[in-house]
Amino acid sequence: MYRRHLVSMALCVIVTLTTATVAAAQAPAVKEKPQTFAPPSTVLAAFVTPMIQVPDSAVAPVVAATQSRSFLMHRAHVAEFIAFQSKLAEQKLAAARTAAKAELAAAHLGVQSSMFQCIRTAESGNRYSITSGAYGILISTWQAFSNVWSPLGSWSVPGDAPVEVQDMVAYHLYQVGGGYGGWHNHCTGT
Repeated sequence: MYRRHLVSMALCVIVTLTTATVAAAQAPAVKEKPQTFAPPSTVLAAFVTPMIQVPDSAVAPVVAATQSRSFLMHRAHVAEFIAFQSKLAEQKLAAARTAAKAELAAAHLGVQSSMFQCIRTAESGNRYSITSGAYGILISTWQAFSNVWSPLGSWSVPGDAPVEVQDMVAYHLYQVGGGYGGWHNHCTGT
């Protein structure tokens, strides 16, 4: 266990014990029938001292301070946890962007073949700015594969995305679809 966990547990125990002590002090005293007994010797009686009563006014500030300290510690732990989760999310996003940039580079090389050049010409006249982009990607397909391009930005249609992103999605469709079967035109012969 970490030291901060031990401190939190110790504070919880202190708060519990203090609360129990205050509750016991505030409970109405049960009057018992006094016992009468004689100590074996008067020397023993000299060492017996009465129990010291602590007034409620002295206990209340201690309980309030302990509860306040416990609350502040809890709030600090929550803030630390939120900061950790934010940092973790940032790291995951940075890793996804790095992976996507590596995939961009690989896809750029992958779409340089004559087949992809033919597909771009047949689908869009090699224009990346039309709605379906250079590869004639359906908007439903674009949205279905949003996990491929979403780390790099947000585009509602393929034509809004940069050239590199359109190339990456087309290359991804080529890899996932098992070839050029998704493009039905004279380039693929289907």
